Amino acid sequence: MDRFAPYDRLQQVQPEMRRDIVRLAKRAIETDSEAYILVNNRVEGNSPSTIDALGTMIVDALGLR
Repeated sequence: MDRFAPYDRLQQVQPEMRRDIVRLAKRAIETDSEAYILVNNRVEGNSPSTIDALGTMIVDALGLR
């Protein structure tokens, strides 16, 4: 379970997972629905970095930049 410990940096980026989450978030925003995205360190090794990357990708996908 602790293969990414000490969780201080991204260990294994999951591009397909990121694209799936961006699609989900974009669809939720476009349909005025709620979407809950749970991220933990076991996904890529550092949840704050994963969340930051997803936020950037969602903003870009919505053309808000």
